[in-house]
Amino acid sequence: MLEMMLGSGVKSGVGGIWVLLTSGPPARSTHAIGGIGDKLYVYGGTNATTGLLDLWEYDTTAGSWVQKRSTGGVRSRMGFCVVDGKLYAHGGLVSGGNRSNAMIRYDPTTDTWATLLAGSTARMDHCMAAVGTKIYLHGGDIVGASTNADLWVYDTVTNTWSALPNTSFKRRFAAMVSIGTKLYVFGGLNESSQRVDELWRYDTVTGTWEKLPSGPSARYGGGFSAIGNKLYVFGGNGSAVLQDLWEFDTETNAWTQLTKGATPRYFTCMANVGGNLYLFGGAYLPPYMNDLWKYTPPPLEI
Repeated sequence: MLEMMLGSGVKSGVGGIWVLLTSGPPARSTHAIGGIGDKLYVYGGTNATTGLLDLWEYDTTAGSWVQKRSTGGVRSRMGFCVVDGKLYAHGGLVSGGNRSNAMIRYDPTTDTWATLLAGSTARMDHCMAAVGTKIYLHGGDIVGASTNADLWVYDTVTNTWSALPNTSFKRRFAAMVSIGTKLYVFGGLNESSQRVDELWRYDTVTGTWEKLPSGPSARYGGGFSAIGNKLYVFGGNGSAVLQDLWEFDTETNAWTQLTKGATPRYFTCMANVGGNLYLFGGAYLPPYMNDLWKYTPPPLEI
């Protein structure tokens, strides 16, 4: 394993450690990743010549990659999340340059894919996250409306879709994660194709939205994940292609800038596996990347 530790704290000595790990899958961007147990999964996306349909598993303990069963068609710019140890992918850009509304599920215990009930209008560039056994989907690009405010919920137990009230904001290329019963939506492009720096919180119990303090500059296509009660934002396309890392404490509503490490990129993905952030691939220099980075946050202050 190749390891490279970079830098120290950017703000008030706040640091953490970046490590460059072993590259595996072919280079790509607009893909999806998710963590199950001690495994990281990389799915789909696109490279310089074609859309991709492959699925890869990275063992974070052994430091090794294995290619798993692929789907029947290419998919990029999709919604993606994990529920009960299974991967769920919705919509995206598929064969023929078409948008999709298909929902598919991968079970790593059997290495099999299943096609579930399609739902919402066909779209790409939306965001998706799970709370319990329910998956929430927001925004994206549909035919005739490149940026949307609709909100949907999919019940993984009953295999049913329901429309929820629209949000007050329209987004595409935004990012969404969950902590507890709350959803967090960050960044993206608005209906005027302008980058935004807004962070919104949705309470799935009360059905209410709250706008939270802004921190990182406006951007889209960066990495977004959560560890415990904290959110993490990496890079993306802003006033330049970025490589900054930010942490948001959802209890104090405070942002902190952390140490830089991975090279600048956008259309990348980031996931929490075992309390570490794993960042794979993306676009910039080179145009498509296949590097894998691990970020370990600084220890909690006592």
